[in-house]
Amino acid sequence: MNTLPVILLPLTLLMLAAPALAQTQTTTLEAALARAAGLPSVQLAVQEQRDARTDLARVLADPLSTRLDRLQAQQRADLADARAARAPKTARAQIASAYASTLSGEGNVPLATQAQALAERALRVAQLRLNNGGGNAQSVRDAEDALEDARKNLTVARAGLLLTRGALADLVGPLGQLQAPTSLPPAPSAEVVAQVLRESPNLLQARQSVVLSEFRLGLTDPSYTARRDIEVARSAVETARKTQIQVQIGERQGAQGLFDALTRASREQAQLRQAATTASAKVQSDRRRLAGGLISPLDLQQSELGAGRATAAAERARNDYLSNYYGLLAGGGAATIPSTAQTGGGS
Repeated sequence: MNTLPVILLPLTLLMLAAPALAQTQTTTLEAALARAAGLPSVQLAVQEQRDARTDLARVLADPLSTRLDRLQAQQRADLADARAARAPKTARAQIASAYASTLSGEGNVPLATQAQALAERALRVAQLRLNNGGGNAQSVRDAEDALEDARKNLTVARAGLLLTRGALADLVGPLGQLQAPTSLPPAPSAEVVAQVLRESPNLLQARQSVVLSEFRLGLTDPSYTARRDIEVARSAVETARKTQIQVQIGERQGAQGLFDALTRASREQAQLRQAATTASAKVQSDRRRLAGGLISPLDLQQSELGAGRATAAAERARNDYLSNYYGLLAGGGAATIPSTAQTGGGS
């Protein structure tokens, strides 16, 4: 007796049921953020930290190592420590941004669907008015154009949601139904900007470049160093100092910009939530007015779309807050500067 089909049947049914089971599961922001430690960028930073610390121990134990060797090894280890400490924050910021974008995308699709339904009704009304002699052909064409735009917007919203869900899944793995956070982390004080700058690997690297270039200049002497080489060393010091200033300005602007955006999002949330509540109350009022024959179904549908847009605006403010909050803790995303602290060589 051939039992193979009997064995395969339960497996086939399980595979067919898997997508439906995934839809019944949920994904929370907390669970998504917990995946940050497993991202390759974090694991790589930790491995580089271990390698740098091992190299430092080897250099310090080497009786033939020079002061320059020890300085460079120490700088590599310190920079690796800073990057390893920053890497999980950067990973969480990436996850939070992708999560917030997906939440916004999930709100855009029903809103675009609602707008398309309203455009369809508006077109039917325009056609009825034309047929009844109360409208004109231009009104119908305008309604047709509005419907076409609404259909395009819905297509874009659906495609955008697929992209954002895919980006989030690339970071945290398979997704269920995303849950909006029930509460948000409290807004940090202005001191967070200074803290971010203190923890910045980019700023540390810039400071290290100044220290290293000054040390190399100190190794020169007119008695055994060509004047041209001394001038090159002095120029390197000046370049490193200028770069440090530029990096500090860039890092501060990035962090301060995110802090300001976070403050605005925090302030706007309350205002937009109130606007959404007001719009929802108007819908309830308009439903009663429709039942009383005071407005048309088209008027109610317009009111419902307005409430949907107000709710979506409040949700976007919440999502912006989340993205800016974790982005700020990750340092504002300033560009990495070329490394000189890791350059080998000695005098």
